[in-house]
Amino acid sequence: MGYKIDVVKSKVLQPVVHTVFSVSSDKVLGVDVSRWQGLMDWEKCFNAGAKYAFIRAGSVDSYTGVNYKDVYFDINSSVAYQYMPVGYYWFFRPNYSPTSQADYFTRLIENTERKLPAVCDIEVDGGLNNYYVEKNTKIFCDRLEYNLGEKPLIYTSQGFWHGSIDCAVNVPTWAVRLDLWVANFTVYPTPAMPITWSEKGWTFWQWSADGNLRGPEFGAESKSIDLNYFNGSYEDFLKYIKDGGVVPPPGNGGNIVTVEGKLLKVLVSSLRIRNGPGTNYSIVGGLTTGDQPVELSTTKDSYGNDWSNIGWKQWAAKLYNGIKYMEYVRDE
Repeated sequence: MGYKIDVVKSKVLQPVVHTVFSVSSDKVLGVDVSRWQGLMDWEKCFNAGAKYAFIRAGSVDSYTGVNYKDVYFDINSSVAYQYMPVGYYWFFRPNYSPTSQADYFTRLIENTERKLPAVCDIEVDGGLNNYYVEKNTKIFCDRLEYNLGEKPLIYTSQGFWHGSIDCAVNVPTWAVRLDLWVANFTVYPTPAMPITWSEKGWTFWQWSADGNLRGPEFGAESKSIDLNYFNGSYEDFLKYIKDGGVVPPPGNGGNIVTVEGKLLKVLVSSLRIRNGPGTNYSIVGGLTTGDQPVELSTTKDSYGNDWSNIGWKQWAAKLYNGIKYMEYVRDE
């Protein structure tokens, strides 16, 4: 009798290299988010003009000293990168083990889709004197650099850095080699700078936060959201991020094209979607019995298992260890 495989047409987004950002400001706009923003609508965030995001990975409990993951880390880390380049920050408490915090932070982010540097967010002293705040901040940053093989960013404000690191007595030259993300909420065109980076300048500037009432505009459940600038053009930003500027195509940011795909049917009760063709890739979703994803392309992993590409950075096993997880929909 024979059969034919249903061929369907599906609109998918093609990877693109974005053109230079052109708005009234010459600085590139981004957001940073944490549990306080609630569930983020990342497509809306992108459409509002955000070109990157820093996501809170976690912190250490101020009472128990136990490291923990931000409650929205998993969902933010699995969705946000599909819309814009992302980085992660750790709310550092210098009165607890800097090594333990750095190692926990590393484990959270080392396998994520990360294009921006890891961040040491230092804005509390934990009751320590200046010497130990600086010492433990350096230990944390050094450990993070050792773990990840890259220099971290430091997030701080002029007021905290000068008050808790005691720059007037001993400027911490070790920090100069690290880029600065400075917090300063002002109407002036440039931020107030910690003396450590007075010559080097800032890389990111958090210029608006609590009370701006722009949370819903950028897809947050909260009333307000932190807004940031990158110090340079969008071309400069693309050079700054890791892979030369190829960013996932979100919402209306990519070129929409029509491609032919083959209709599949899921045969098992639960099938994981991963961001690459293999079990070593991160889980980004799931399918259940009877679901009918569209196969855009297919490949084999190093063990000869068949994987189907069913969307942007979305792969599911079709035949794995001899077990059929999906089959083509047949028109008898």
